[in-house]
Amino acid sequence: ALCIEAFARSGLAAQGWHYVLAGGHEPGAEDAIALGMKTEGVILRGYAGEPELRWLYRHASGFVLMSRLEGFGMPVIEAIEHDLPCLETESSVLAEVGGPSTLRADATDVEAIAAGMRALARMPPAERAERVARSRAHLAQFDRERVLGQWRQLADRLTGDAP
Repeated sequence: ALCIEAFARSGLAAQGWHYVLAGGHEPGAEDAIALGMKTEGVILRGYAGEPELRWLYRHASGFVLMSRLEGFGMPVIEAIEHDLPCLETESSVLAEVGGPSTLRADATDVEAIAAGMRALARMPPAERAERVARSRAHLAQFDRERVLGQWRQLADRLTGDAP
């Protein structure tokens, strides 16, 4: 609901932008759905299957995830892998996963979220490409084999099996 309010305050709808929300109904979704239905420029897609989600990523200009409940941050990784600059919750695992090239806002600050949305919408192509490239490079530290290797080393140290 705060992101919908931020989009309304951003003035982006009047410039032809849309804010598309995709996903299942989380606790408290009723309030967000009610607000989204009456907010200009908001599109409530509900759950998106894999083909639709890929289409949304290909046609988006940016990705916004203001969350206080996110686990590891897979949606941010997916967005970056689809070449989208991200606006995410500051001081969270999302900021750690997204890296220093993502835009950040306090998830409880409607004005900060609106400013981040405007920054995504107005981002020049060269800056967009640079941010995405740096974010992709940052994701290399989360490579599956590298992470599994680190877990193996930790387990070996804890069990006394380290070489």
